[in-house]
Amino acid sequence: MQDRIQKLESHLQESKKRLSRANSGNPGLRAPTLDTLNRTFRNMDIALDNQTSDVEKLTARVAKLNMKTGSRNGHAASARDARLPDPVSRQRPFNVTPHVAVTTAAALNAERSAHKLKRALLSVRKEPLLNTQAASAPPAPLAFNTPKSGFGIGLGLGVPVTPIRGLSFGSPGPSTSSYGRI
Repeated sequence: MQDRIQKLESHLQESKKRLSRANSGNPGLRAPTLDTLNRTFRNMDIALDNQTSDVEKLTARVAKLNMKTGSRNGHAASARDARLPDPVSRQRPFNVTPHVAVTTAAALNAERSAHKLKRALLSVRKEPLLNTQAASAPPAPLAFNTPKSGFGIGLGLGVPVTPIRGLSFGSPGPSTSSYGRI
């Protein structure tokens, strides 16, 4: 019983001290509990493990790079990645198709493919089509057709068409014109 009274008195004194500190605006420092310390150390270990794995990954990536200390073609070794092709040995040929022509041909091929796909899907439908405008849409334009062949925009203006030598984008199917055969 005496022991119990002593514990209560010590607790009462501790509570009075805390109350006086709180009233004066000076909170006392308390030692952290073991649970708090364990959580802190566990979190630090997890963070260290993550950082270590990140450093190992970066080390492996750097090891894959071919880092030479000399210079190549007057440039520092770190100026250009060694995995890239050498720009001097690989020059552009003179007969390269312009970017616009390549892009136009690719767009035209995509239009043709989309039109073929639409026709194929429309032909296998079992239900009636609700959008009748899609069924009656004009066909995709054909590459380099002349006004003489019956397609195109019809702006021949009476000037005879002369075939242009160079790249030939073949037509997708049989054609009545002799323009595509150079």
